[in-house]
Amino acid sequence: MNHVKSVYIADDDQEDRLLIRESLENINREINITEIENGVELLDQLNNTDQENPALIILDMNMPRMSGLETLNKIRSSASLQNVPVIMVSTSSDQLLINLAYDEGISAYITKPVNIHQYKLMAEAIHVCYLNSRPTLVHYSGSGNFKNKSVLIIEDNADHWDLMNYWLSKSTPELKITRVNGKASALNYLTNEYLAMSPSIGLILLDLYLPNRKDGLSLLNSIRYFFLYHNLPLVPIVIFSSSGDQQDIQASYQNYASAYIIKSPDLNQSFSYLKDLCYFWWNIITVQNKEH
Repeated sequence: MNHVKSVYIADDDQEDRLLIRESLENINREINITEIENGVELLDQLNNTDQENPALIILDMNMPRMSGLETLNKIRSSASLQNVPVIMVSTSSDQLLINLAYDEGISAYITKPVNIHQYKLMAEAIHVCYLNSRPTLVHYSGSGNFKNKSVLIIEDNADHWDLMNYWLSKSTPELKITRVNGKASALNYLTNEYLAMSPSIGLILLDLYLPNRKDGLSLLNSIRYFFLYHNLPLVPIVIFSSSGDQQDIQASYQNYASAYIIKSPDLNQSFSYLKDLCYFWWNIITVQNKEH
């Protein structure tokens, strides 16, 4: 039996909460959703419960009593909560606020949908990227979404890499794919080639065990430091691992992974989702963007 994952939705707009909830439950009812009206109540519930931390928090940016950014700061400052992924949602498309939210430690930012189809796509993205559910995906259009896009894959397992390359090349032939096989080669690539790349990397897929978790987490931190040191927008780093151990998942989020996806025992099934993963990060989720 699958472990029932808990999701908290904190939003002062009752209709928005309902639409998010229904969209998520329409895909998979094996989740336990708690609705909360503001950040103060969210923190009270999170800090005064004997239950394990939620699998995900969906947080509105603009709320009374305590804003989403203030609530996020409290979450990231808490030793017991800092490993919980947080998606911020808002009607705002102000890039400065979005950048600030990423600087404060959100996992992803999603502009609130305006129609049911967009809510379905948002729910698909959340299930695939954060709840490790592989539903029947909503159909979307346009392979052109991958033109001038580039992904960096850090994978030391040659067989896994061959399958990943096969599925991406098959489904997104216009996508530029670069693979490195470990920490040293990844850092060398970023240091010597990233700034001159065209197109720039838009997504990083990182195997956690390179060959052990310590190396994967160290590389995760080093990549983040590289972007911060050069004042570059943070590129989403998605952990793509065979491990479903909660300690691995929590440690990855605590070290600011953007998402954690567990490889299925059926690797073809896992890697067939790579196109969808790329689509979500480039079309549903708004990433950090700094003007120079």
